[in-house]
Amino acid sequence: MLRLSAGVHAAAVGEDLVFLDERADRYLCVVGARALGLLSAEDCPAEAESLAALGAAGLIEAGAPLAPIGVDWPLPERDLRASGAEVRKGDMAQALWCLADAARHYRGRSFEAILQLGRTRPERARNDPSELSALAARFQAWAPFAPGTSKCLLRAFMLLRLLRREGFDARWVFAVRTWPFAAHCWLQLDDLALDGEVERLAAYVPILVV
Repeated sequence: MLRLSAGVHAAAVGEDLVFLDERADRYLCVVGARALGLLSAEDCPAEAESLAALGAAGLIEAGAPLAPIGVDWPLPERDLRASGAEVRKGDMAQALWCLADAARHYRGRSFEAILQLGRTRPERARNDPSELSALAARFQAWAPFAPGTSKCLLRAFMLLRLLRREGFDARWVFAVRTWPFAAHCWLQLDDLALDGEVERLAAYVPILVV
């Protein structure tokens, strides 16, 4: 019997199977995985050669059976575009704090270490969705003008750290798509995307939720 190795996550995207190895900071896509029997016990037995290759790559190991593949996470139905937030003079202090925090806690760190910071959740978080949304909307107003924030990993990390600094929390969603392959991440609170547009995010399948 086989299971995903520690730190490895997987998601079924149509007929394909995508792995995320957080230790190695890499994705691997097995095209036609359903035909190989890697997605369901009802399919034909998985080819030994394919399993051996996944084992050699450190993605699977002996243990309890695989599954369920992927995470049960609903995609967002709303985003912050209707907030009307604009860049304000007072946002400069917020931007400087976010950039300094990223320089200290993001730059030069491994993907695994960055995820570990994301997993360090506060024991208690403020329960005020409207204030949280307003804070995230202000961040989204100035973030496009800050260096490096075109990268979704850094942008989501900065917003998550800002939210937690103010006593809030959100979930960090990592997702994938195929044909063409792409990986993306965003922050989400219930059905609200705090970083992204629902039309774009609808094309992705969650593989990890922190």
